[in-house]
Amino acid sequence: MEGAVEVVCTCVPRPDYARVRPHYEMSGCQAEFDHFQVTAPVPWQMDRQQQGLTCCLTLHRGERVAFILAAQDHSSSQSDPHEALEATIAFWQNWAKQCTYQGRYRDAVVRSALTLKLMTYAPSGAIIAAPTTSLPDEIGGERNWDYRYTWIRDASFTLYALLLAGYFDSERPFFSWLERTVQLESTGIKILYPITTEGNTVERTLDYLQGYKNSRPVRIGNRAGEQVQLDVYGEVLSAIHFAWKAGKYDPTELWTDIHPLLDWVADHWRDTDSGIWEVRGGKRHFVYSKVMLWVALDCGLDMADALHLPGDRDRWRQVRKMIRAEVMEKGWSEQLQAFKQSYEDETLDASNLLLPVMGFIDGTDPRMIATIDATIAHLVSNGLCYRYRNAPEGVKGKDASFVLCTFWLINALILAKRQDEAAAWFEQMLSRSTSLGLFSEEIDPESGELLGNFPQAFSHLGVINVAVSLAHVNHTGDVQPKHKAAADAAGRGGGGAVAAEQKQAQSSI
Repeated sequence: MEGAVEVVCTCVPRPDYARVRPHYEMSGCQAEFDHFQVTAPVPWQMDRQQQGLTCCLTLHRGERVAFILAAQDHSSSQSDPHEALEATIAFWQNWAKQCTYQGRYRDAVVRSALTLKLMTYAPSGAIIAAPTTSLPDEIGGERNWDYRYTWIRDASFTLYALLLAGYFDSERPFFSWLERTVQLESTGIKILYPITTEGNTVERTLDYLQGYKNSRPVRIGNRAGEQVQLDVYGEVLSAIHFAWKAGKYDPTELWTDIHPLLDWVADHWRDTDSGIWEVRGGKRHFVYSKVMLWVALDCGLDMADALHLPGDRDRWRQVRKMIRAEVMEKGWSEQLQAFKQSYEDETLDASNLLLPVMGFIDGTDPRMIATIDATIAHLVSNGLCYRYRNAPEGVKGKDASFVLCTFWLINALILAKRQDEAAAWFEQMLSRSTSLGLFSEEIDPESGELLGNFPQAFSHLGVINVAVSLAHVNHTGDVQPKHKAAADAAGRGGGGAVAAEQKQAQSSI
């Protein structure tokens, strides 16, 4: 390209969700506003009409310039921006190389791992569910949620996925955050937290904003933080348990916090809750929640027995046995020929596809095979799986298919020894990502449109789990033997089928 190009740049920030028009402190190429500093290659000018900043420059062939946005306590003058960019690229390339999965799905696994890593707030170690708010589940509808918080469930699943992919240095910051943040209260542990102690989760609507494609209301905060969701105990203990089996974490460091959690589970396992999907239609005895309480006790007992840690192990063992017996009796539906969403409702729920993944039941058990087939028959449309249908949600509108649920279905097929079928499903799912390999929370089965917050941690941990599970059963791809051994020992995921049988035998004792 020859000649010169004139470039006009504008900066019109609107902090606090467009509720503030900032005051600017100008100093040549730098302008400060609302605790931020923005630096241009030429001096800024005030644009009083837009109440923003503007500058004009001319670029010739081969020239490049940089604009820098920084927090005021991180001075932009300390390093050359081009050097900083090169250093950033080198950091992410080196981090990506740590992935130990090899095979045809490596690009998808690395892309998903990078996405999950980017959802970790480095100063605190908190892992968020998604970096966005109010991207709708239904265009024009009101199912618009704020996911910029740390859900204990999502963060634990994310940690587990990173460990499966070989990122064994990713666990420490999260455990440190867990120790500082999660406190046992009278109603158990909270399900979600802000990423810093200064944040809050109070749900509010911003009625002056029209929302994405006129999908109102725009929400900040999330009222789900007030709910009781019993499954979180199992997800937290499962992540800690796997990190221990992988030789990367010593649970004795956190046992003074784990011990009371296990006692709380033993005291409250008969309680109702709002379930993994945070329904606002009333509490139930959700099957998945009961199973994850079983998982919490199962993981806690394994660590306590092996490491001789204090606790009422006889009682934990007894309650574990009682939970499993009750789920097998009250969680199975003769009408549906499948495990159902709750004891109260004859409704399918895709979360029950995790029962064999979590080691609760063997993947080839006739009841699991029937549950898989019922899910495919009634919850799948155009190769995409819904969370549930006709459940007591308490919210207007409708869902699209849930990306993670399709990955759960694929994992269940792997454990049912239907690997070829699972691989075909996985291929068609990967083809639905964006050109950058990213997934949102949901997909419209009819149009293929990506819906919900984006990118979604839940969706990307599903990519990693399936790819690694296919490698564990020697179908597609390879993982390091020590990582497969950790999954086998933990009895979780595609590599945990043998250990799952042992766990079921133990839980009947």
